[in-house]
Amino acid sequence: MRPPMLIVFLTLSAASITARLLGGFPGYAFFKATPIWLLAFFVFRVRGSRLILLGLLFGSAGDVALSLDFAQSFVVGLALFLVGHLFYAAEFWLHFRFRTGRLVLALLPVLAGFGLAIVLSPQLGNFALPVYLYVATILTMVVGSVFRDGPLWPLYAGSCVFMLSDSLIAVNKFLFAIPLAALWILGSYYPAQLLIALGAMRRLER
Repeated sequence: MRPPMLIVFLTLSAASITARLLGGFPGYAFFKATPIWLLAFFVFRVRGSRLILLGLLFGSAGDVALSLDFAQSFVVGLALFLVGHLFYAAEFWLHFRFRTGRLVLALLPVLAGFGLAIVLSPQLGNFALPVYLYVATILTMVVGSVFRDGPLWPLYAGSCVFMLSDSLIAVNKFLFAIPLAALWILGSYYPAQLLIALGAMRRLER
């Protein structure tokens, strides 16, 4: 992605976060997804990027679902993001290359994920199974990013920041209200998607 388009992405992301903090507007649910659609456009042009493209598209659909006001919006959004993570995980694991030196990088997010699941458990109620499945899926994605052949840091950093963003959503929903939650959740979500997209494009364009 060239610098001018990166600036457009960052501007759209900042506008989305600001609009959300101000209460949104009619059609905001779709505006929120525009930065991800921009990434999807660039990924679409890279040969062999279909799994990452599908991950972005399902993630953007999850954005829309979470921002719409209907009874099952959280569950639908969760399911869409879960499918998106599965596409990312598939891309990473299809290019698996084990490296002993990266084991610690894989272990840390796994411990964090299990720890969060334990803390959340008493508050989950009927959401327990979907949340546990989601945690398992995102951990599969993060570990896959560690051992994917090619440059480590863009994909790993993006996956970990994505996990952070999702963790903030869970804490905000099930444990306590986070002040300025949209700032922290979206402020980590957009960079996470950007890092994953850029990391994947760099690997595929080699």
